[in-house]
Amino acid sequence: MSVTKYNDSTNMTKTLKIFTLTISLAFASTSFDVNKALAQSSQAIAAIVNDEPISQFDISQRLKLNKVMGERLRDRKQILEELVEENLQRQEAKRLKISITEQRINDVIEDIAKRNRSTAAALEKRLVKAGVTPTSFRNRVKASLAWRQVLGRRFGQLVKLDEQDVDQAFERAKKNRQPA
Repeated sequence: MSVTKYNDSTNMTKTLKIFTLTISLAFASTSFDVNKALAQSSQAIAAIVNDEPISQFDISQRLKLNKVMGERLRDRKQILEELVEENLQRQEAKRLKISITEQRINDVIEDIAKRNRSTAAALEKRLVKAGVTPTSFRNRVKASLAWRQVLGRRFGQLVKLDEQDVDQAFERAKKNRQPA
């Protein structure tokens, strides 16, 4: 067995440099792992809906979006349930071969912005400032539009009213109305 002696100051300096480098690399590696873990935690899977994942990032995006849009605040569990339902709705729309054009999404976003006395660009800036990606907002709009079309296909034939039906119902309501 050989024993290394550190009598020479150059050998000692080399060893000290190697030791310092090793310690520095260990700290850098630990720091990298912490950053990696933080990044992965936002991408951690919260649920899987028919092979489609919902990540923690998706939940945090929806929480922020609801806050910016002035919707009532919900907890993470409620948001997850909302996202699961939305995924199921989107999957049903896909099964029925319903597609929503980018132009239709843009039109709806423009309408939302106008109702808020704003422009689509200003609305997007407000969302980004709050930490919401434009894609998260667009996905929500797209899912909502697709689900409306699903309901229209399924139940549209059941609910057919014309002006005459509405007028007759209004007249019946007026006759049955009790004086206040």
